[in-house]
Amino acid sequence: MKNFTRALLAVTAIMFISVIAGCSSSSSSVEEEPDLSFYGQVIDGPIKNMMVYADINNNGIFDEGEPYTWSNKNGNFHLKGKKSKGFKKGVVIIGIGSPEAIDITTNIAFTGINKSIMDEPKTNPADAVAIVLSPLTTLAVEIGDQEVIKNNLNIQGDYNIFTFNSFAVINNPNSTPAEMKFAVNIQASIVKVMNIVETITYTIAGAEDDDDTSDDSSDDKSSKDDKKKQDVFSIALKMLSKEISKSDFRVENLESSVSILNIIESVISEVSTQNILKVNIEKVNVVKTIVVNQVIAVNQQINTSTANSSDSAADIMKNIAGVSIFINQVSANVQNAASTGSQEYIQIIVNNSNPVTINNNIVTIVKNTKINIDVNVSPGDDNYDDDDASDDDDTSDDDDASGTGASGGTQV
Repeated sequence: MKNFTRALLAVTAIMFISVIAGCSSSSSSVEEEPDLSFYGQVIDGPIKNMMVYADINNNGIFDEGEPYTWSNKNGNFHLKGKKSKGFKKGVVIIGIGSPEAIDITTNIAFTGINKSIMDEPKTNPADAVAIVLSPLTTLAVEIGDQEVIKNNLNIQGDYNIFTFNSFAVINNPNSTPAEMKFAVNIQASIVKVMNIVETITYTIAGAEDDDDTSDDSSDDKSSKDDKKKQDVFSIALKMLSKEISKSDFRVENLESSVSILNIIESVISEVSTQNILKVNIEKVNVVKTIVVNQVIAVNQQINTSTANSSDSAADIMKNIAGVSIFINQVSANVQNAASTGSQEYIQIIVNNSNPVTINNNIVTIVKNTKINIDVNVSPGDDNYDDDDASDDDDTSDDDDASGTGASGGTQV
């Protein structure tokens, strides 16, 4: 009986091993799903060290498992993922700014949010169409129709907002004068949008009723304040997109006090609804008129900077970058004026709204600042690797970037 039992167990074991071996052989013959790839560049000017991810579930938050990467020294990125996990054409791509995300043309940190739409990813990266993430592509994502952006901002043409790269055109020796002029107009529109959004962001941040009595360290408080500004920035872009989508909106409205005041009121309402911060309306009322005047004066200066036909396209791009630096320099004054109501800061804003003062400041900035517009943006080039921007280029479906998973993601 014992011998029979042993024999039965032996036969069973052999059968089991055979089944397992068969399964193993079968599974090993199944080809692993290939990674799909596409390229892009993050643009205010090109932005290095920016986290970029594919928002697979379209919830505006970076969730664990969503493909991600970091932009390199030229603002370029290479994102990889699998089709079976939702990595496909039409997915929203989001770039998250931070103090380490630097605009390489101006050397200024970009702390806002950029969005774009993924084109068709390819197995061979060189076959993929490179996209851009910029304030214009973000507006197009919010509105859902890039033709509205083209028509209402007077940048019509047979091109795709999500793939048109003004820096690629400017740096291409084969570009025609007309193509370069168009690229300059696109960049001018980007800076006009940023002028409105950044100025409103700093106004609202300055007008916060800060009743936080927590014992957070200065670093923790600074991190919280940065997150609030980023949320306000995103809301300001959304409210601007709603204003632009109005049927009677025209590009001149970017220099209209009525439109800009409408956006400010909408941002205050949405910030309060989302409980991002408590806005002191009285503080806003003290500064909103002079802040709006500054926005208008700066956007008009952008018109002046692009109007001189004797300047080369490269020089005009540098002038536009100079405007960006000026906007960044005066933003602290805007926040301080809103926060304190100080006549000193209010007078500084009034002075900075004078066209002659603005022009003189920008001339000085361009003269004394190294502004880099010579950027490599060639799709498929090695510059898309992340060797200069992060520890690796991996967009693993298993790893989480910077510890910000589903429970601690960035709401945009």
